[in-house]
Amino acid sequence: DNRHAVFMSTYGAATAGSYLLYWVDKENIDPERAITWGFSRSSLFPDLSPDGNRIAYACADKSNSYTVWGLCLTSVQNPAQIVLKPDLHPTPAPGQQELYQHAVTPSWSPDGEWVAYASDKDGDWDIYLLHVATNYEINLTGSWGSSDERQPSWGP
Repeated sequence: DNRHAVFMSTYGAATAGSYLLYWVDKENIDPERAITWGFSRSSLFPDLSPDGNRIAYACADKSNSYTVWGLCLTSVQNPAQIVLKPDLHPTPAPGQQELYQHAVTPSWSPDGEWVAYASDKDGDWDIYLLHVATNYEINLTGSWGSSDERQPSWGP
């Protein structure tokens, strides 16, 4: 809608090094509009859906004691974490923070029906497509051997 932005920030996070997602209106910037407050210890790499109603993001999932990154979804107006795909990438050990740079990194398709994301759940980094309504998943780069593919993005 060209008015709103979503981003990750340490502002208001209860734990050092954790991130919350914020959704702001460029006309009324309110730092108290944390989308992921209370249901994810850390939320990274948000991507706002084309209709502006949902956010796909990498989340440290509570159900796994925050030890594994998953692909999560939330509504902008009624935030509640939905874990679309758990177990996509282990959280880094101390001293391996560079792994955060590539965890999951979702990207909405222009029609809002698919989310592309990266995962190393099968041993190397691949790009997957997930049909949000049906949970149907395609590994786009699984046949590429042991190469690493990361940070997908859709064209217009």
